[in-house]
Amino acid sequence: MRILRSSHSSANLSPRQTARFQIPGNACCLQVLLFSLLLLAAPLAAQTAAPDAPRQIQRKRPENFDLLRKDQQIAVLRAQSQLMAAEKLRQQLVQEKRNQQFQIDAMARRGQLQNALSALLLICLLLTVALAWSLWRISVVRNNEALEDPLTGLKNRRFLVPFMEHETGRLRRSAVSALILIADIDHFKNVNDRWGHNVGDEALVEVARALRTCVRNSDVVARWGGEEFALVCPQSSAEHVAVICGRIRHQLQRTPIPVPGTAGFHLTVSIGAAVFSPATRDENWMATLARADHALYCVKQAGRDGWLLDTSVSSQTGEPAPATT
Repeated sequence: MRILRSSHSSANLSPRQTARFQIPGNACCLQVLLFSLLLLAAPLAAQTAAPDAPRQIQRKRPENFDLLRKDQQIAVLRAQSQLMAAEKLRQQLVQEKRNQQFQIDAMARRGQLQNALSALLLICLLLTVALAWSLWRISVVRNNEALEDPLTGLKNRRFLVPFMEHETGRLRRSAVSALILIADIDHFKNVNDRWGHNVGDEALVEVARALRTCVRNSDVVARWGGEEFALVCPQSSAEHVAVICGRIRHQLQRTPIPVPGTAGFHLTVSIGAAVFSPATRDENWMATLARADHALYCVKQAGRDGWLLDTSVSSQTGEPAPATT
């Protein structure tokens, strides 16, 4: 555009001025020509340089891929190591949890076992105590049965013998006398023959009850054998014989023996008594009992239904002292 304007403007100029502007015009043409050549040479240079570019890319590409591959491998290895560490940590946590649960279960089982053992020991202890108590109860019952008369419920001869041996020692140590009585039911054989043994047993029970109610709780009433009864009254003397025998006779008079179909009948007893004195060293309780039995024999010979106190000091003479009835 500028060139055309310059050409049109040169027509109006003088030759000198036209010559002045021809050189710059030529310079511009040269510049345009050079610029055109450069434009034409650029594709050729690009074409000539293009075959080398893939080679450079091909040369650089393996190096970049190797670095990327190494980075990827390193990243994969790191991820794998992290996964392995996480898995190992998870397994450790799981194992620790299992160990803790196992310990808890073991403690629970140990506690249950201890509770079971404690319960078993308690049961064994209770069974042992129950068995010991049962054996003791059985032994007590058997001893009581062995020492008691099953019909009347009174003590028997087996009880009275060791009791008197122990009691005489105590009486000697305390210097206290005791009263021993032997009571025998009068004509008891006629009762069995007339009314039968059932009525005879009932008569024994009623006489035993009457004797029991006529003495103190500290006194001992025992069935000596058959229709004979023995009474031991500690801390009693000859002055108490009349009172005790009077009570017994009065109680029997008020106690009828029941017989089916009748009004019943009354029984009488004969009583022999003797005093055991700790001052008499040569006499034991068997000797005192023998003197009471001798007094009972005297009452029976005198007609029964009475009592007699043997007041002899010693049984070695063989002759009882005068008795009181």
